[in-house]
Amino acid sequence: MNATDVLAEITQAFQEEPYPGELNIVYDNSGYHLECIQIRELFKPYTWQQVPQQVLVEESTGIAFMSESGFQYYLPAYLCFILSDYAEGHASVGMIVRLLTLPAEIDVALLATTIRKHQLATKLPGVDFHEYIQNRFAHFQQEVRGFISRVGQFSPAQGSAILHFLEYVQEAYREEFLYDEPAIAIERYWFQFS
Repeated sequence: MNATDVLAEITQAFQEEPYPGELNIVYDNSGYHLECIQIRELFKPYTWQQVPQQVLVEESTGIAFMSESGFQYYLPAYLCFILSDYAEGHASVGMIVRLLTLPAEIDVALLATTIRKHQLATKLPGVDFHEYIQNRFAHFQQEVRGFISRVGQFSPAQGSAILHFLEYVQEAYREEFLYDEPAIAIERYWFQFS
C-alpha cells in the first residue's frame, strides 16, 4: 500500500469514532498534572480530523498523556499527519510505534523462568528467582494490561488500518528504525489484523 491508500483506510476506519469528551482526553484531570492540562486544552476544541498540524508538531509526544479513549480518538490524527507530511511528523513516529508495541516484559519473565529451571536442575545456590519471577510477572501483567486496555477497543477495520500504517512506515522509512520497531509491533500484536 502507498501512503494515500493507508490515509484513506485510516480516515474510513476512524470516521465514526466518538469524541471522548473533554474530561476523557487525558489520563489525569486532577488539575495538578501540567502536561495533561496542556494536552487537554490544546486538543479539546478539535475533532481528530481537525487537529491543526501545528498542534501535532508542538505536541509530538502528547498522545502518551492521553487516556485510553483519548488515545483511540486522536491516534488517527497522528497517523494521518505522519503519512501526509513525514518530514514534519517524524518526531511523533517513535512514540506512536512504542505505544503500539506489546511490551517485551514477557521475554524477561520467560528468561527468568528458564534460569530458574536451570538453577533447580543443577542445584546451584543463588538469587531467589521465585521472588524475581513473581515481581517480573506482576510488572509484566500490569504493562500488558495497560497495552491491551489502550489498543483492545479498536475495531477490526481500525486494527487493519493501524497494521497497514506500521507496514508502510517500516517499508518507507526502514533506515530510521535501528531495531525494526514497526516490524516488532506487527509481530507482537498487529499481525492478527492482516
